[in-house]
Amino acid sequence: MKIDIKDGALLPSITLAVKPELVSNILPLVQKDDLKELESALSKPGQVNILDGLQRTFILSDIAKDKKFNFKPEQKVLVEFWLEGNIRNIIYRIIVLNAG
Repeated sequence: MKIDIKDGALLPSITLAVKPELVSNILPLVQKDDLKELESALSKPGQVNILDGLQRTFILSDIAKDKKFNFKPEQKVLVEFWLEGNIRNIIYRIIVLNAG
């Protein structure tokens, strides 16, 4: 995958889940439709867990450490955020993502 990405392959998506205890803090920002504030809140360390894409995240991080390498402009990564306060639903989502 690392070689494919360096050769310009489409970047695989990564699915993150806002920690269940923090969902009630993030939902009002979604409803306000304030993208700057939402981006700031989601970018803080410790806000999310990786549901799907841990290996991809490590590969992308490893590639990004190479200061001589530049991703191609058309290479964009899709990041999906799950806002779910019920841990059972998050576990179900993990199972579905990893089963298929």
